[in-house]
Amino acid sequence: MKIEFYPSSKEVSLVVPPPKPSAFYVPDWYKKVPKFSEKDLHLNDMGRVDGVNLKACVPFLDSMINGYTQETWQDIIVEFRDEKLTIASPSGPQITDSRGENFHSPVGKGFYQNEFVWKAPWIPRVPKGWSILYTTPINQVHLPFQTATGIVDADNFYHSPFGNLPFYIKHGFSGRIPKGTPMYQMIPVKRESWSSETMPWDEDEQRKKISMVASRAYGAYKDLFHAKKEFK
Repeated sequence: MKIEFYPSSKEVSLVVPPPKPSAFYVPDWYKKVPKFSEKDLHLNDMGRVDGVNLKACVPFLDSMINGYTQETWQDIIVEFRDEKLTIASPSGPQITDSRGENFHSPVGKGFYQNEFVWKAPWIPRVPKGWSILYTTPINQVHLPFQTATGIVDADNFYHSPFGNLPFYIKHGFSGRIPKGTPMYQMIPVKRESWSSETMPWDEDEQRKKISMVASRAYGAYKDLFHAKKEFK
């Protein structure tokens, strides 16, 4: 499969770095989490293995490195003064815009109600039958903003100007969002028609799967069930 990124202007093509695989943006705090030592592993009173940590959770990392990520191409200054929130950047192409307050988007209590938007510089095009899930960089809770989530049918809609991606600033944040900060994550998703069905309890099947998992001290999901994803 191939994804193509089109610049929204000539200026963008010259000065704005295109999106990169999200694996480039694994945060430093995650990298600093110490890898568990097999010498520290032991069974607790519940028969579960102690000593493993976040580094053993493959789905957590998988979500962060899935798809592609756009980074900021210049510093952004956020200031809250006299009950007014402002955002500014030193140069072009324009990186943000404002929609003001009370845009009626569902934003959490930990964020200002002011809605700002990222000006998307590179527009993705995916093969027929695919869409792009846009979301805030997954599990990167240290970021001082939250980008709204949405799905765009980017096999048909990839023309410039592309549009705006809403984001919100965390309460209490004031200062610099440095150049190179991940702005939003783009994950290709295949469009298909689905139906749902409620299945009966299958005790034998459950015992079989539980036995497979229990046979490993740790890493059962990674070794037995995980499918590797690749983004270049």
